[in-house]
Amino acid sequence: MGAESYFIHIIPQNVEPIKIKGANAFQGTTGLTVDSLINILSSSFQIKHLQDKEYIVNEYWIISFSEETGGFQALTVEGCFTLFEKGITVIFELAKLIDRSIPIFIYHPYGIKKPITSEQDLGSVMHQIYDQKIEQFKELFPSSTKPSLPRETFYQSLHK
Repeated sequence: MGAESYFIHIIPQNVEPIKIKGANAFQGTTGLTVDSLINILSSSFQIKHLQDKEYIVNEYWIISFSEETGGFQALTVEGCFTLFEKGITVIFELAKLIDRSIPIFIYHPYGIKKPITSEQDLGSVMHQIYDQKIEQFKELFPSSTKPSLPRETFYQSLHK
């Protein structure tokens, strides 16, 4: 993840975040498969397969899945800071859809694991994590306001 992007995990209540050799991972699983989760999310979002377990949501957010033995462990949502506020809404709506099937938490490796009670609560958490990085983004890319996917797509858009 570069200077242009942010992420948050949506995890089921019975899944625990762990570290394996310094990398973020998850322990536990659900009976919900990634395919069934994609079907649930497709009811409200435009979902396009990107690669392996990665998908594009509504043209500007990347979601990726962690799974174990076919069961869903975590959904990671990644977005570009050019759409940070809209991203909070998208993350909240994704979480609400998943929460209808299984109880969930939002999780970030900075030590945040909590249920999502409202979009405002999620916004507070996201700003707590990313306000400093948002300021750095604005300093590095002061004229970047064009909506974009994160990662290399953002950097390619700078040269257009």
